[in-house]
Amino acid sequence: MNITILGAGVFGTALASVLHENHHQTTFYDPIKFPDISLDQTIATAEAIIIAVPSSAITEIASDINRHHIPTILATKGLLNFDAFGDHPPSVLSGPIFDDMVIAKQQSTVTATSPLASSLFTTPWLHIELTTDTLGVILCGTLKNIYAIGSGLLSAPDGYVQTALAELKTYLSDHGADPATADLSCGIGDLTLCCTDPRSRNFQFGLNFRSDPTPDTTVEGFSTLTSLPDPKNYPIIHAIHNIINYHSSIEELSETLSNYSDLSITSVLNSRAKTPAGGFLPGEESRE
Repeated sequence: MNITILGAGVFGTALASVLHENHHQTTFYDPIKFPDISLDQTIATAEAIIIAVPSSAITEIASDINRHHIPTILATKGLLNFDAFGDHPPSVLSGPIFDDMVIAKQQSTVTATSPLASSLFTTPWLHIELTTDTLGVILCGTLKNIYAIGSGLLSAPDGYVQTALAELKTYLSDHGADPATADLSCGIGDLTLCCTDPRSRNFQFGLNFRSDPTPDTTVEGFSTLTSLPDPKNYPIIHAIHNIINYHSSIEELSETLSNYSDLSITSVLNSRAKTPAGGFLPGEESRE
């Protein structure tokens, strides 16, 4: 297939290497690196579009993409909804994988919400879980950035990921997504990687926040914290929000975590668990 990748950064080019391995042709749209090539030019012959630009850049290109009615896969994390895409929302590819893991062909599992995404990116080393819970996958990829900042603020404390996972499931349920999606690679897998791996920009931002409170690179969690509509309903997110935006004491996050007793975590998990909304696509199973 002829595929246009929006964004020629390190992750976009890494995704291109997977597509080439699967014998697809790729073209890049990147107005910074290739200013003389328009979006219309790059997608004129495209059979599919991959979005790999920062989430802040999506709104301005979404309407142009919609005009062409070409199957689109979102590989960017950081969106809270699909409003920018109107009646033509893309499918999603998301999970615990960094660009250097792709280049090294490290055994990895990610989550996709369409058979097209699965067929394009499945390789002997890259495994795809399929689910129909597109909103849940989007929210997992967005909120894990915030939780990664919090993990960095406290230098990856023991038990943090499991506590954050419980709150993540609550958020998914409250916003019409399936909390079981958090058990997929796009949820617990990505959450674990970004909350513990120093390669995570969000984790590094939290780790260095005391000495450098202004991000000098793309930190998706930082921008999400300023636009999240209801942080007060989620204690961990709210504490991180207060620390980053209002320079509250980092101890606020420590106290929040200590208030999450084992009983409260279990209660959240049990009360919010339900049969997957929409379930997995026919012939697919969730990862154990």
